[in-house]
Amino acid sequence: MYKSAHTWAADLEPLRMESKSIPGIKNADGKAAMWSATFGSPGKREARVFNYAVTAHAPDIYKGVSVEKPLPWRGPTRDAETFSTTDFNIDSDAAFKTAMAQASSWVEKHPDKDFSLTLGNAERFPAPVWYVIWGDSKSGYAVFVDATNGKVVNQKK
Repeated sequence: MYKSAHTWAADLEPLRMESKSIPGIKNADGKAAMWSATFGSPGKREARVFNYAVTAHAPDIYKGVSVEKPLPWRGPTRDAETFSTTDFNIDSDAAFKTAMAQASSWVEKHPDKDFSLTLGNAERFPAPVWYVIWGDSKSGYAVFVDATNGKVVNQKK
């Protein structure tokens, strides 16, 4: 996705990356069948979402990289800051493993809840974080993992 995004805008800045699900394929251990990455371009004043899927699922999931239409973007905000790919050392697998160590007892009691991962940056954190959540924000378990050192920043039951 990064190469495709860089072709779109050489001044791209990552804003967010999140796991997605594809029907019939189970996400596991920090790996996902589909990822979406949002990049912003200060020069173009646009943001674009780039998707990568391991397989196609009609009608709207295509195998490989697909690109959504550009959206107006005025730059980073307090809640959605940009980051550099060199700002993080912890991949989704390692973040999931750290989060699972915190959430294991909750996950055992709620085996029907799927997880999702989001990598992003916000002013309230010292560095980009992985947000790992089982279920949803109202009835789930979430863990924030620092993407630079792999330590738990915060967790919510």
